[in-house]
Amino acid sequence: MIYLVGQIGLILAVAALLFFGLGYWYGRHKAVRQEQPMVFEEGSVTAAAVSVMEQKIKQKDRQISTVQEQMADLEAGLSRTRDQPANQGDTVQSPGTVPNPQSGGLSADTPGLEDDFTRMRGIGKALQKQLNELGIHTFEQIAQWDKENIELFSSKLALKDRIRRDDWVGQARKLKA
Repeated sequence: MIYLVGQIGLILAVAALLFFGLGYWYGRHKAVRQEQPMVFEEGSVTAAAVSVMEQKIKQKDRQISTVQEQMADLEAGLSRTRDQPANQGDTVQSPGTVPNPQSGGLSADTPGLEDDFTRMRGIGKALQKQLNELGIHTFEQIAQWDKENIELFSSKLALKDRIRRDDWVGQARKLKA
């Protein structure tokens, strides 16, 4: 009987050593795997997916910076319109200026006088520059826009429906007076 108890004790001791030994080995093996950085083989599907994701992240970063610049322009324009009443400003118009919808509202004999479009809600320095490059320099020109001109300039400026939402034509009519 004592012999049998000794045998069972020996079997339990060996099993315990095996159990703890395997646990120790598994723990070390798992810790070593976590310390190694992920390395993808060149040309593997995973490496290609990572490359595509990195390109998308860079593209989104560029879009975010563009939107942040536009927001800064908008905020600057909004703060200027809040600080300035609509009847103040440095608007200078020539009495001989005749709007021409065919050329975006600018006649051929228009002098180099320009209105400050940043006084309008929704227009910052960047949009004013784009409008000037398209030949739009006065509130009179914007006030004369019809539905076709609004659609044309919305597509040229990539603004979707913003010209209507911000009522550029109505604002220009108030500011030209």
